[in-house]
Amino acid sequence: MITTKHPPAINPKARRRRAQAGFTMAEVMVALIVFIVAIIGLVAMESRGIEAQRASMETREGERLAQAVMAELMAT
Repeated sequence: MITTKHPPAINPKARRRRAQAGFTMAEVMVALIVFIVAIIGLVAMESRGIEAQRASMETREGERLAQAVMAELMAT
């Protein structure tokens, strides 16, 4: 006895759902652009933070020097 296997009948709605699974190229591109803009924003914030820290350190050093000069003037 010879038997042949036929592919199971697929419901047309199920076939359409399977074909539509996943993301379109446009969706991937939009997601990538949003991700890149977010990363650029984070990098910009980080560089501003480093710049602010440097300015704070310079201000602190200036205050320390001013206090040292004031102490020297008061001592004389």
